[in-house]
Amino acid sequence: MITIDIKRLCRFAACARSRMETRREAFRPYGHFPEKCCGPATQMVGRCLVDHFGAEVKVVSGITDAGVAHAWQIVDDLVVDMTHDQWEQALTGLPRNQWVFERPTGWHESFDLPAPRIEGLGPLLSAADLKKTFPTLFDQLASCARKA
Repeated sequence: MITIDIKRLCRFAACARSRMETRREAFRPYGHFPEKCCGPATQMVGRCLVDHFGAEVKVVSGITDAGVAHAWQIVDDLVVDMTHDQWEQALTGLPRNQWVFERPTGWHESFDLPAPRIEGLGPLLSAADLKKTFPTLFDQLASCARKA
C-alpha cells in the first residue's frame, strides 16, 4: 500500500475544489454545485487519486436517519470530501474551506454505511468516460493532481 503525502493531497484537493467552483455549469445535470454533486465529484477526484497518486481509494456512501445521502473517499486514514459544505450539519464540526480530514470526523460517522469498497459504488469511471462527461473539468482536475 502506498502512503499518501498529506500535504500533496491537500494541495490537490484545494486546486480541484477551486476548479469545480469555477466550472459549476459542468454539474448542472446533477445539481447546483456543491449541492447534490457528491457523486460526480467523488468519481473525478477518486480517479485522479488512483491515476496520479497511486492511492487505494475507498469510495463510501451513506444515508442518515433523516434521509440525507452523501458520498466521499477514504484514502489511508483520511476522509476526502469535496462537497461536505453543502450540509449545514457538517459545518458545525468541519472547517468550511478544508477538503481533507483525519478520521474520525464525527459527522461522516453519523451515516449508516455499508462496508467501504475499493473503487467504490461500482468501479470508478475510467478517465476516458469522465473526459466524455466532464471534458474540460476532468482535464483541469488531472492537471491539479499532476502539479500538486
